[in-house]
Amino acid sequence: FSGHPNVKLFISHCGWLSTQEAIYFGVPVVGIPFYLDQHNNLFRLKELGVGEGLSFSALTKDKVLNAINTVIQNTSYASNMKRLSAIFHDQPETPLERAVYWTEYVLRHGGAPHLRSVAVDMPLYQYLLLDVGLVLLLLLGTVLATLVLLFRLLRRVLRNKSKQKQQ
Repeated sequence: FSGHPNVKLFISHCGWLSTQEAIYFGVPVVGIPFYLDQHNNLFRLKELGVGEGLSFSALTKDKVLNAINTVIQNTSYASNMKRLSAIFHDQPETPLERAVYWTEYVLRHGGAPHLRSVAVDMPLYQYLLLDVGLVLLLLLGTVLATLVLLFRLLRRVLRNKSKQKQQ
């Protein structure tokens, strides 16, 4: 739908694929993010001057209409998005040509083992850095235990000095 020439605005949750679609077709956005990356995507669209955003928790009919009117009536949103779309389309080959190239590359080089990530052969605990986390946790525990012991020793020494002064 967003590729139709009559589309002047895209109301989106600002997920990555819908953001790419809006950029691809050069359609400005009114974003209503719900979750994680959607807020960052909307922030970037606003920063580029190609969209406006609304908070889902404070959504009203008037706010939606105001955002729509702002984006449609201010032509800078559309012109900025057309410029961004032109940048997006300026590639040396099409995505299909790129996919064909890399498929043939892998076939030419026997599966391209040199491109295989070393993470594939790692145990899960190493991949997730659990071993490093455990060492850091043990180090933190050792430091805390040492501090507790030093505090107790200092308290005992000070208590003994105060008892000696009283006698």
